[in-house]
Amino acid sequence: MGQTVTEDDLKEATNVLARTGAFSNLAYSYSTMAGAVKVTLDLQETDKLLAVRLDNFVWWTDDDVKAKLRARVSLYRDQLPIAGSLPDSVADGLQAMLSERQLPGHVTYTRFGAEGHPLEAFVYHVEDISVRIRSVDFPGAGPDEVPDCKQPPGSNCSASSTAPHRSRWLLTSIFAMCTSAAAICKCSSARLQRQRLTP
Repeated sequence: MGQTVTEDDLKEATNVLARTGAFSNLAYSYSTMAGAVKVTLDLQETDKLLAVRLDNFVWWTDDDVKAKLRARVSLYRDQLPIAGSLPDSVADGLQAMLSERQLPGHVTYTRFGAEGHPLEAFVYHVEDISVRIRSVDFPGAGPDEVPDCKQPPGSNCSASSTAPHRSRWLLTSIFAMCTSAAAICKCSSARLQRQRLTP
């Protein structure tokens, strides 16, 4: 408000919005009245959107991450346009969150879709970082079963997160614990609860 702008400024602002990919149609118009200029933006949001999935951001809950992204990344709304710069802006925002906590690792993302099906999500992942699992809880298992569930013979609950989709490794490890000959777990009634971890 109150700033002096030129038509080139309006064109550049429109181009910046267009490059995000968030709009399928974008135009501006202006008119003058009583020495003042009124600018009108005509926007139509794109309907070509994908969900956002966070693979191994174990230091925050999903809700925490999304709230921080909304504060950092303009136009972030839990879904992202298939094309445009907005997915890269989200990766930059996630990288900045890691840096603030002095965490190593590099944020990457892929567009994911089941084979033979349309794309359905952007999957964001932290590479080049080691995530150690501090504890695993099995709500629903009896007190006499919990020690075996948590510490089956020969199990190792730590892994490097350099491989993509490391969360699958976690689930595989837990199922391996439950089916171990020495472990008697009621996995059908157990719920894996994601908890915020501190480095």
